[in-house]
This record gives sequence, C-alpha cells and structure tokens, in this order.
Amino acid sequence: PEQQGRMAMMGTFIDTIVICTMTALVILTVQGDFTYQGQSVEHVWQSDLGTTAMSGFVTTSSAFAAAFPFPIAGVPLGTLVASVALILFVFTTLLTWSYYGERAITFLYDRIPGSTRGGEKALHIGWRVLWCVAIYVGATQPSQLVWRLGDISNAAMALPNLLALLMLSGVVFALARGDRKAGKDHTADTPEEPEEY
Repeated sequence: PEQQGRMAMMGTFIDTIVICTMTALVILTVQGDFTYQGQSVEHVWQSDLGTTAMSGFVTTSSAFAAAFPFPIAGVPLGTLVASVALILFVFTTLLTWSYYGERAITFLYDRIPGSTRGGEKALHIGWRVLWCVAIYVGATQPSQLVWRLGDISNAAMALPNLLALLMLSGVVFALARGDRKAGKDHTADTPEEPEEY
C-alpha cells in the first residue's frame, strides 16, 4: 500500500507541480502582441483575453501561440500543442474517473450477500449511462457551475479519505518509515466469491 501511495503522489507531483508550473510560466513570461481595452500590452495575462467566458484555455492557447508562432495549416504551433494537450487531458480524465467509479461499484457490490455477475453488469451499465449524461451536462452548462459541482464532488470524496488517513495515521507513518510489521500483510481482505459467478 505504501508503494501505491508513493506512485499516486508522484502522479500528482508531475501533474500539479511540473505541468501546471510550466503552463503558468508560459502565461506569465511570454511576450506578444496583446491588447487591454485598446492599449498594447506585453503579456497575455495583462490582456482582454483573461476576461472572456473561456479565459482559461483562450489565455493558455494565446500564450503558447506567442511562444511557438510557427504556422501549421494556418494555425500557430503553440495553439495546436495546447489544443492537443487539452483534448488528451480531458479524454484521459474522463476515462480514469469512469474507471474509478466502476471499481468502486464492484468493490461495494461484491460485499453484498447474494451479489451476482448480472447485477454487477447492470450497475456498470447504469453507471456508464449516468457518466455519459454527466459529460453532456458538463459540456453544456456554464463553466462556473461545472467547476463548483466538481469541487463539491472532490470534497465529498476527499473528506472520508482524510478521515480514514487520520484514523490510520500511525500505521501510515510506520509503513512510510519502512516498518513492515506496522499493519496487516499486504494482501487485500476480500469476501468470498458469490456462488453464481
């Protein structure tokens, strides 16, 4: 478990510290032809682009376009890089969170006495339909509402995890120090398989 935790921390570090910091540095340092209320400004963060409805991506795309202005099919290379990165990030995030939801359904449902493979499949199909509806709602609603719902959802998942970490903090710190005797062995305590599988 501690190795899995370390790997999870590495992913968060790379995503948050490395990628987000690089993006922020591009936005803050790249100079280009930008305007703010008709006046010329040096940096994208000083410009009118930060006040648009889609200011996050427009600002980032404009900064990357100023950093890498070489046109490919009439589109600056920086805009293409930012667009492809955004598409890949969105797609992989949707797949990952959908998978997490299915694993959670499997984990919880398998602990119900009398659970069947057919019942689990039905729950997975229901989850996928609900997930597709959520994707549609997220794509069609104002971004402020979507971000608020996302923040509430993440908090709803984080709070029980933080409570569990607090309750298990002694074991977590002992495992982090390398004490293998701090907790149970590293095999999961799983219930018996239902007979109908």
